[in-house]
Amino acid sequence: MQFDEAKLDFAYRYPFSSEAKEIIASLESSKVEEKYLKAGMIRVGQAFADSEIPFTKTTVADMRLVYLVSYVYARMLVSAVGNSPVTTYLVNKYAIAEAKRCSEALAADTIQNMERLGKEIGINFTVKGDTFELPFYEYVNVEPKSNKEYALINQQLEKGIVYLTKKRMARIFEEAIKRSILKGLPIDLKYLPPEIIESSTKLKIPKPKINPNALRGGPSTDWIEKLLEIPLPDFRHRAVNLILAPYFANVKNLDVDQAVAAIMEYINKCKGLNPQTDITDSYVRYQVSYAKKKGTKPYSLERAKSLIGNAIDFGAVEKKEEKK
Repeated sequence: MQFDEAKLDFAYRYPFSSEAKEIIASLESSKVEEKYLKAGMIRVGQAFADSEIPFTKTTVADMRLVYLVSYVYARMLVSAVGNSPVTTYLVNKYAIAEAKRCSEALAADTIQNMERLGKEIGINFTVKGDTFELPFYEYVNVEPKSNKEYALINQQLEKGIVYLTKKRMARIFEEAIKRSILKGLPIDLKYLPPEIIESSTKLKIPKPKINPNALRGGPSTDWIEKLLEIPLPDFRHRAVNLILAPYFANVKNLDVDQAVAAIMEYINKCKGLNPQTDITDSYVRYQVSYAKKKGTKPYSLERAKSLIGNAIDFGAVEKKEEKK
């Protein structure tokens, strides 16, 4: 079967993309093929053993197709391994490795393809010369949390815009790519072919480096309720964008109107301390809607301290955390 060369090139680089899904759908094959299964086993094995899947550049159409289809097999294989919460750990480890591969491909790709992929996964940036510009509220949603080098306070930031090189921009894509890869994972065992389940038993399974029980829940957000009792004299935009909008939208799961009302109640309390603010109902509504759309989570207590720690004393907040 012949495929559009440009579309296949994009799809094998970014196998979670809409172009990739279109090519996979056109194959119309429900039979497990040995060459794709073997390639999928290698792919998952690399993710588990090395925490990365290397990107290999090739112009050979058959090789590109193998790289693309083996991604589908890898998703099935990793879904067939283990039981929750271990499965959660392994799926996440696999997704991180795939995201690194895509980031490596992206760093060497054209700006046009970066823009194309950005639109698909929700990263809106502009390019001026050799500089990539990303709004700070977009940046914090996708910044690599495991690398302090990429923390917002360490970036070139001016008037709400973060300025990045192409290589760093490709790295920033990783978090959003990982989220795209994680969609639909793990696949329910009842939908997996017997050959996939059998092959998954041959994989060498790494042991989680953290307590699997910790994977059942995220960091505590109890401190945010304490924060709501303390008016902020400054840094209110950051508090709304990075803490309150995600908290009320995706932790408390309030609808947009309820979340906006709760946040504006807090902002009005802050006005009693310092009446100067340009935060409006429409601004908060936008941030809440954005948080719901992206599924963002609020900053942790530690990150909040680095963000607004100069504005208030976090001592009372931390004491509440210690009593838990």
